[in-house]
Amino acid sequence: MLHRGATPRKRWNKEGGIESRASNVDPGLASLLADRNRVICVLEKLRQSGDAATYPAHESYTINDEARRRTLDSLDGEQQKSWKEQALLVAYHALSWKNIEAPMINPAAIRPHVQFVLTANGSPGEDVATSDTAIALSADAKEDLILTLTEAVRLPDMRWKHFVIDRARDLLSGVQDPYVTARVSERESLVSRLSGGTLHALHCLNQWPTDIGDQRMHAARGFLAIEKSLNNVQIEELQEAKQILEGWQPLWEQSTLIEQVILLRKHVLLGKIQRFQGHFHEAVHELETALGIESCGNGLDFKEDIPDLFCNYADALRETGSFDSGEKVLRQFLDDRSMTPRSRCSIKASLAECLFAKGHCQAGEARTNALKEASKICVDLLPSEKSMLRFDRLRTFVTLAKIRFMQGDHNEAETYFAKATEAVNKFDRTNGYTTMAIVKSMIYTLQRSLQEDRAELKVESLRDSENALKKLADKAKSGGIEHWIPGLRAWEDWLKTSV
Repeated sequence: MLHRGATPRKRWNKEGGIESRASNVDPGLASLLADRNRVICVLEKLRQSGDAATYPAHESYTINDEARRRTLDSLDGEQQKSWKEQALLVAYHALSWKNIEAPMINPAAIRPHVQFVLTANGSPGEDVATSDTAIALSADAKEDLILTLTEAVRLPDMRWKHFVIDRARDLLSGVQDPYVTARVSERESLVSRLSGGTLHALHCLNQWPTDIGDQRMHAARGFLAIEKSLNNVQIEELQEAKQILEGWQPLWEQSTLIEQVILLRKHVLLGKIQRFQGHFHEAVHELETALGIESCGNGLDFKEDIPDLFCNYADALRETGSFDSGEKVLRQFLDDRSMTPRSRCSIKASLAECLFAKGHCQAGEARTNALKEASKICVDLLPSEKSMLRFDRLRTFVTLAKIRFMQGDHNEAETYFAKATEAVNKFDRTNGYTTMAIVKSMIYTLQRSLQEDRAELKVESLRDSENALKKLADKAKSGGIEHWIPGLRAWEDWLKTSV
């Protein structure tokens, strides 16, 4: 962290390209922190004196409380103020910007330091106030801090997301740059939507930025278009979501680097929307356009986008019946050690569905082997379910339930369809199509298991499922998302014709 915080980082410039920005840290301190050997030497001396403890597994050192108090007591008020500013500048500068820098190896190690230097002394747990040190930064440093906080929203944990966007909003007071304001509004909308506040999220985007002589402003319109489109997807207004995305294009035929980032996200989202609507071949086309942007690179870093991009591509291929192609796309990432555990879970959940779909269309030993591998992937994912994305947890339950049904284990299938029903009900909004498909699957499963065991509990469960299905049918929204979980509608159609 110390090295990152003292050395130049990449930033978007006003031409839509990439430039290097030096740290605002004092030059003498920056020179020390940029030299890893000198830093380790200093820290080792502290460790040997008993003033610090080392944690080799995390490559970190912790200064003990006594040494900290002794150091603070030796500094007068102005010196403490100066060092607090330096700590803030180092900590926030260590955070990376997406697509123009490599992802941070261990962002969780940096976050507590950022939270500490941005929080006012004595600020209570829930009622956090922004530190005076951050508020007193120069206009240039403050704008860079705000934009870095908007980038840091992408890191996991909702409490962290709320913390950084609240600090960015606090610091925005007095900032005149409309690009900075637009990026804060866009990220604020994201956090609101992820928290379940869609109406508020839409309100955040009511004021669109005006054009000025800054190429980043057109990019800001693109980022806002993507966010507004996501808000429309959240309330299942898919046509409106597509129109918003299609309404933004690069300014010129030769797109800038920042526009290429937006284009990739735009085509990924269009691909997802097309799949949601059942336009599977069109979805594949949109995602292959995004893949073309990713493969060109042009100095951009798309590592953080790759899991979502390739999962969506494989899901679209699965829906077109290209199971082998979808499987091949996903297998290349299984041993990628640079991928986060959560992203690896997404890849495996998508692969399990591809394997199930392939096995479902096969017979004999080929079917048995495909279902067996898909089952193993799902079962191996279950211990990680609390750390998985909610959607991946849901689709894993659905895939495993379908596998057990195909294997004739209706009691197990019933268990996992019940888990899927519980999981889908935790999503804030659904028009009912997905829930209906899961409930219908539960009904078919219960009807089969009742032939084996007419327990009163199963009879009651069947009755409840049939009643729930009638209520859901009344809520289904025309034009909504009918193909949210890949393969679920195809499974429902198979149940109707084959069971």
